[in-house]
Amino acid sequence: MTAGGLAAPGARAVLCGTGSHVHGSELPDLPSVDTTLDDLRRTLIDVCGMDPGRVVRVPADAGAAEVVDAVEEASAAGGGPVLFSFVGHGLLGPRDDLYLATRATRSARHLARSVSYRTVRDLLGAGGNGSLVVLDCCFSGRGGTPPSEGGARRAFASAAPRGSFLLSSASHYALSFAPEGEPHTLFTGRLLGLLHEGDPAGPPLLSADRLHAALDEAFADDPRVDPARRSEGTLGSLVLARNRAYPPHPIGSGTAERPADLPCPYPGLEPYRAEDSAHFFGREELTDRLIERIEEMPDGGQAVLVGASGAGKSSLLRAGLLAGREDRTTSPGPALLLPAPGPHPFRTLAEAWAGATGRDAGEVRAELERGRFPAPSRGRPVCRLLVVDQFEEIFTRCDTPDERAAFVSLLTGDGPGPRPRIVLGLRADHYGSCLEHPGLRRALARAQFTVPPLHERELRAIVERPAAAVGMTVEPGLTDLLLHDLRAGRSANDTATALPFLAHSLRETWRGRSGAVLTLAGYRATGGIWQSVATATRRVYESLDDDGRTMMRRLLLCLVHLPPDGGGAVLRHRVPFGALPSGSDTIRDQLAGERLLTVDQDTAQIAHEALLRAWPLLREWIQEDAAVLLLRQQLGTAAGEWEAAGRDAAFLYRGSRLQAAAELDDQEELSEPEREFLAAGQAAATSELRRERRRTTLLKRALAAVAVALCLALVAAVVAVRQQRSAERQQRVATARALLAEANGLGTSDPRTALRLGLAAYALRPGADARRSLFDTLAGSAFRGVSEVPVTTTADPVLAPGGEMLATRDEDGLTVWDTGRDPVPRTPLARLACPRPKDDRGDSVAFGGPGGRMLAAVCGDGEVRLWNLADSSKGDRPRPLAALRAQRTKAAPAGPTALAVSPDGVTVAAIGWSRHVRGAVVLWDVSDPRAPRQLPFTEATWPPRGSMHGDRAVFSPDGRLLATADTHGDLRLWDVSDPRSPRPRGTVEDAGGALAFRPDGELLAVSRDRVVELVDIRDPGDPKVLDERTAHRDLVSSLDFSPDGRRLASAGWDRSVALWDVTDPRDMADEARLYGHSGFVHTTRFGANGRSLVSAAYGEVIHRDLSDVHPPRVLDVLPDGGELALAPDGTTLAVARGARIGLWDLSDPSAPRRLAELDNPVEDRYATVDGGFTIGTGDVLDDIDFSFDGTLLAAMNHDREVTLWDVRDPARPRVAGTVSGAHQGAVNPTLDFAPGRPLLAVNDLANVSVWDVSDPALPALTASTTPTYLRDVVFAPDGRRLLLVGTGLSLWDLSTDRTTPLSGDTHFYGGGARAAFSRHGDVVAAVASVPTADERPEVRVDLWDAGKDGAGHAPGATEPMDTYRARFAQLSFHPDGRLLAGAGRDGTVRLWSVADPERPHLAYSFSGHREGVDEVVLGGPHGRTMITTSAGLAYVADLGAYPETAADTLGMACRAAGGGLTREEWEEQVPEAEFVRSCPAEP
Repeated sequence: MTAGGLAAPGARAVLCGTGSHVHGSELPDLPSVDTTLDDLRRTLIDVCGMDPGRVVRVPADAGAAEVVDAVEEASAAGGGPVLFSFVGHGLLGPRDDLYLATRATRSARHLARSVSYRTVRDLLGAGGNGSLVVLDCCFSGRGGTPPSEGGARRAFASAAPRGSFLLSSASHYALSFAPEGEPHTLFTGRLLGLLHEGDPAGPPLLSADRLHAALDEAFADDPRVDPARRSEGTLGSLVLARNRAYPPHPIGSGTAERPADLPCPYPGLEPYRAEDSAHFFGREELTDRLIERIEEMPDGGQAVLVGASGAGKSSLLRAGLLAGREDRTTSPGPALLLPAPGPHPFRTLAEAWAGATGRDAGEVRAELERGRFPAPSRGRPVCRLLVVDQFEEIFTRCDTPDERAAFVSLLTGDGPGPRPRIVLGLRADHYGSCLEHPGLRRALARAQFTVPPLHERELRAIVERPAAAVGMTVEPGLTDLLLHDLRAGRSANDTATALPFLAHSLRETWRGRSGAVLTLAGYRATGGIWQSVATATRRVYESLDDDGRTMMRRLLLCLVHLPPDGGGAVLRHRVPFGALPSGSDTIRDQLAGERLLTVDQDTAQIAHEALLRAWPLLREWIQEDAAVLLLRQQLGTAAGEWEAAGRDAAFLYRGSRLQAAAELDDQEELSEPEREFLAAGQAAATSELRRERRRTTLLKRALAAVAVALCLALVAAVVAVRQQRSAERQQRVATARALLAEANGLGTSDPRTALRLGLAAYALRPGADARRSLFDTLAGSAFRGVSEVPVTTTADPVLAPGGEMLATRDEDGLTVWDTGRDPVPRTPLARLACPRPKDDRGDSVAFGGPGGRMLAAVCGDGEVRLWNLADSSKGDRPRPLAALRAQRTKAAPAGPTALAVSPDGVTVAAIGWSRHVRGAVVLWDVSDPRAPRQLPFTEATWPPRGSMHGDRAVFSPDGRLLATADTHGDLRLWDVSDPRSPRPRGTVEDAGGALAFRPDGELLAVSRDRVVELVDIRDPGDPKVLDERTAHRDLVSSLDFSPDGRRLASAGWDRSVALWDVTDPRDMADEARLYGHSGFVHTTRFGANGRSLVSAAYGEVIHRDLSDVHPPRVLDVLPDGGELALAPDGTTLAVARGARIGLWDLSDPSAPRRLAELDNPVEDRYATVDGGFTIGTGDVLDDIDFSFDGTLLAAMNHDREVTLWDVRDPARPRVAGTVSGAHQGAVNPTLDFAPGRPLLAVNDLANVSVWDVSDPALPALTASTTPTYLRDVVFAPDGRRLLLVGTGLSLWDLSTDRTTPLSGDTHFYGGGARAAFSRHGDVVAAVASVPTADERPEVRVDLWDAGKDGAGHAPGATEPMDTYRARFAQLSFHPDGRLLAGAGRDGTVRLWSVADPERPHLAYSFSGHREGVDEVVLGGPHGRTMITTSAGLAYVADLGAYPETAADTLGMACRAAGGGLTREEWEEQVPEAEFVRSCPAEP
């Protein structure tokens, strides 16, 4: 049974009725009634999961008063819904009211001793906890539903369901039936059958609504019963029981089913409500601590819940705190929730408090403003807890400082009279605002409660447990994919505040469910966690026509509030329906249906700030209309003041204020008072202003007509070109697309085949889509090649530490392969004589010793042979160092079953010798291999459960511990610091699988069937399991830690290798899942550098580059991020903002180290009121750059003053010189150093000058030019030409002083974008604005060939993008010229692979920024680093192997796949096309 519904802890039931009546009664006996009610009670307990103590069976001989008492007691108890069931005679009284017969009822005419159903109904309605009524009696259709508002109780927050539900056996005046001789009445008997046996056609959970539908179907052909229902509120969806007849959907069957009729347990962008607490998981510990904190507070005490937007504060307050208090018997009384203070917090609180206390709102407000919380009216409960959510609104929406201060004093003071305990929910970014108020400072100091980020275990609970609560299952792999997507390419802050995105993507996944299963396909259809909100919003937007889209824009902007102080937009801002644009109702309802808006009876608001982060178009609208929004808000305030002043003309707008307001000429956007206010002001305006408006409007229309004509002409030209394609080309395109579709479908599950099909597609049709398919497969799978290794037996292969060697066994011996090379050479390193033992089980082959170059194996009849393979690479045939036999072992015919060699190569351990009795541990000292010594024999002494069958053994890195494990038993630790007397230490139960020590020896990874556990062994005598995860769908076969101990690799029989982040061993996180093997994966090892991985199955070895496991991700965040410059060696980074420049050492990009912080010289400095200072606008830095040798750093400010810093010692920079000019006050001037030459180009947007700075103290002007329009200047790689970027591109040759157009008439996007010149080759990238037929220009990046002959042409371009989504502040090439980055104003950095300039393709979209990206540079010490700036911060990100993959995508794909399709494979895979070589080196 689920935790909600009738199984909820507070749910109660009252069952009443009688089968017989007093002597002389005219009512006939109904013997089946008593049996029916007794069985119903058992069913409610056994099937529905109700608490037996809360199911009341009113005695059959009870009178009317006892029935009423039972109903009244259940209703007053609260805490959950109340089920009332009556079976028996129903009677009609005055006004045809329904009465329920008792045993004392004498006839249908004598009703004095019967129960008035009206009384029962009113009592149930007064409780306010939701009620479900089942009437099985004649005339039951005359019964109405109990009142659903719950009286005064509904003013308080409660987790109890709202509403009421009536299920009756008859409609209106119809009779009911109790067949003679049957154990149950006809109606309730069928109801019991449905609860016990289930409904084959129903959903997994039976709700009240579904029960009625099933009963209606059951009695469709039976005229004796006519089931009827009436419902108010949400009680119809109340879960009664699991449907025992529901057929489970076979997970992973691949067949989609019709979505099951199940409630959605995920709230989307809205917070969980108190009544949603049955679906609220992941915050149980935090909820308990919060409730305990509140219960410990005295009356009148305050606590502040602080958390970032998107961390789940509102859900924690509602579904956690408010719902959790009701489950505790010590709850101090009802609680009142104030969802948000609003612009007038006193009025908002007064209205809510008046509803709870039954007092007049005006009277309540007056009391509150005097600092007192009014007592409730007589008979009303006392509010013991006040929760104020979104408390930050007193700073963002309350514009009156006096009201704000008074409201804070009310909540934090100690005014007269009783006071509730108070909990405030505060967004963390308004923490500083609270510190300005003494009362809030005290509250924060006394009881601040922080909402921390969720751990992986809690995130899994958020995904999986709500689904289980409503009877759904989650397809295997979906949770792992969700958690991977949650972190991929995101900063830790984004991940910590991503709950709205996660909940929305889960809700969208629920919409695409298959039967009762949340599927991977359903999730992928949402676009992923970070795109699901944008996908849903875009779905609504794109479903509308042009007028609808305009209306949607007006509606959403109406729901946005901009603080007058210039702060960020406030979205959760309730707006009355009357203030919304006229005619927006349909779109409003559409957005509410998508859970993007929250709508109540008379107001609407955007569901969460996440919409602003997720949908760039809304951000664009807000930025474009910011001035209009502020004007509109000011207009609304002015109109209110005008109305309050009796429409005094002195309050009307005049002059410039009226002119600004008059631009809001679309009257439908204004409310009626605003219209009248504006009309009154306009009536006094001059006719000249009206004429100016008309001229402006006509000009706009004319320009729009010209733009439309231009777009239509361009579209016509594109269509004409497309029509010239030949039929032959279309066939090749179709075949290539089919191959690409198949390759993309295989993706990372079979990377080798995917690569070979992608190569074939590229051979047929070279293009960006084929290159991207190859790139994505390489980047997403880490696959770098598979090698075949001949095997003749089924013995498990064994890899050496570091993955350098592989040992396989055949009947006669061992073969050692060189797996340190890719591909693995077909000639083995060595063949070793070692007959296969008769009972080859466990780890009978083991590598160890220094560098893992020693090999031990059990041979023949149990002899252990030892080899040194250190010189095997020279081709020498290794000989055994020693042959070891155990002496003095008992019951020895089975021989050893597992071996281990100590890291120093001095000790060999063997375990086993018996499969039926206690095993043995034998140690040999092989420090002198010519004379090995067996150390004292140790026999196992632990109970039979722990007896060793000897399957696994491994030494700790320092050789002082030995771990032994049995597949069918436990793990045992041994202290072998003195090998002559090993001592047994602690055990771990049920951990008898694979073993691996972390390099520091403090942590041990173990497996149990499909589960991996992390064990703390710092105290070997008391090992503790820190965390565990289900790692594979089949047996875990191998474990290995990375050299730095931060990663764990697990291999499994499900043909996969899993990577785990074990930085926090208490919360191991699934990092990646690697596929490609055709059979069970038996062993896996990290490379010595930790960046590679080798895995082996029967007959095959796969090499992987783990740099590709992660997509680009943020490593660190630096302060003061505005302008960027990276020194040529990639290790020194300059970050500037204002006049401050920070120099950072990027030798280790994961831990940047500050070298120096310098202040650029300034001319204007102004004191501020807080004792600080600010600089003049002209002193703000606009661009910085390093010289070609990294010895100079040039910094240029608004006034085009260039300061040259000597940074030969970056820890001690000094001013070396300056360059000044006459053009001051330029907006965004730029500069650029020449590659290989001491030249500096300075662009002040009016003039370009080139300076020789070989002597920084005396810069010399060498050339200058004055273009007509200029945005940027960039030196060519030869250092002799300068790219001039304006509306077009041109090259200025400094040696001839001649300027040559490069781009012709192409017009580039003029929003501040800069072009980029590849440092290798003559490729120029520039952002172009491309007109389209629908008048909305698209953006793309054109790649130009800037050959030295001066004849430029554009060989390729990226795919066009919508200008609303892509506006670029900067372009930047990777130093090798194969990867291009674009810094987007939408907060996304797009990376393109441009190794083939004719076929560029998008490689990755890095969306880890909340605001627009200002700068981006690529490079770093290993060429794998990207640095960006956004919102005043600099982000250092790891690109992984993306640069290498982009540089040689085709070659890498050919090497990894082992070549393209052979001629025979081509004929099978591509019969419709002639054979084409896929890889250049193939014959």
